[in-house]
Amino acid sequence: MSLVAGPRKGRSKLFWVAVWALVIGSVVYAPIAMTAIWPYASPGAPSLGPDVLERATDYSYVHDALIDRQPVYDKNIPALLVHTIGGGLLMLLGPAQLLSVVRRRRRLHRTVGVVYAVTVYVSMIGALIYLMTTPMAEVFSGPVFSIALTTILIGTVMSVTFGLVALAQGQIQMHFRWMALNYAFLMTAPVLRLEWGVLKQFHPEATLAEVNMMSVMNQGGLVVFAAAVASRMLDSRRPAPGIKGTWLPWPAFIGSAFFCLVALIPIGVVFHSWGASGDRLFAYFAVPYLAAAAVMIWCIVRSTRAGRTLASEEWRWQLFLLCGVPGLALALAFAFQNWLGQDSATALTAAVAVSWGVSAFGAFMMIGLRLYLGTRAAEKVSISRRQALSTETADPERESELVDAR
Repeated sequence: MSLVAGPRKGRSKLFWVAVWALVIGSVVYAPIAMTAIWPYASPGAPSLGPDVLERATDYSYVHDALIDRQPVYDKNIPALLVHTIGGGLLMLLGPAQLLSVVRRRRRLHRTVGVVYAVTVYVSMIGALIYLMTTPMAEVFSGPVFSIALTTILIGTVMSVTFGLVALAQGQIQMHFRWMALNYAFLMTAPVLRLEWGVLKQFHPEATLAEVNMMSVMNQGGLVVFAAAVASRMLDSRRPAPGIKGTWLPWPAFIGSAFFCLVALIPIGVVFHSWGASGDRLFAYFAVPYLAAAAVMIWCIVRSTRAGRTLASEEWRWQLFLLCGVPGLALALAFAFQNWLGQDSATALTAAVAVSWGVSAFGAFMMIGLRLYLGTRAAEKVSISRRQALSTETADPERESELVDAR
């Protein structure tokens, strides 16, 4: 079985542009991640991230946000060093995995894959220790970011675990999907740093903490959407074994779209009640959200017309569960406010930030279930046909008829 479905020569220029953009971005960010905690562990040590951000923005924007972090980080220096150095290493291993799989270098892919999976678990253990031993209010940018980081941690661990399970089951294409999602979760770190610089240009008056709030409203969903695009690029099969029709006819989307609007409107009203800052936060969620929905609709229509049943079903699940984001956000906001003791603004902001990624994760689970059941159904049909053929050839009278027919 080939590592990647589809001929290598048939890959589009857009595919290679995306691959090399990811490779370059990851390699550039790796030393920034590795040196993030060094100044706190050893005062005076270089920290590339703040230095680069300071040159792109201004001194006070960066250092006012970091000035009170030393007492917090002092409690968890070893765990944070494990997390950040491991994260930097993953920024190098991820592109190596991608290039090895698209170039079909199996031995390299398997070797790097083992190191990658181990590094993910070790790095996330460091993050878990930090989050469990640090009060939510003391986490960088406060409770909203603490909840978002915890969600990303869970998604990262679950996606690499599901990827390993899929590989053990022989579900190679689903393995690629889970690993693409896993790396997408890891890419929230460099995307966040990029938005720190870009959003500051649009909002010069905003502090780094305020820019962080804008960023978490959309980046989780955007990177998971990118993982969905990557999974389609890695699995170029038109049909897939055992997948016929769809589990999601158009009436299902009508109901989900209505549910989406019913929940989205009160969310917008609540954000608007907070004034200009609330309108800004809602815009940084709603605009990318609606744009992603529009792209998914276009992908469904295009793939359906082209007869690419697998792509159509995959985008259908992404869109269907995307419509559930506002409703999930309202439910999570209620939970965060009542179970975690957060105020209504913090609860709703964190809920919106988390719900997009959670819903998209669910879409990956459903397409994984479709592929698994489809493969098993195709295998049963194949076994039945072989048994029928074996029975026919084992029957002397039937065998004589077959000889006469020849």
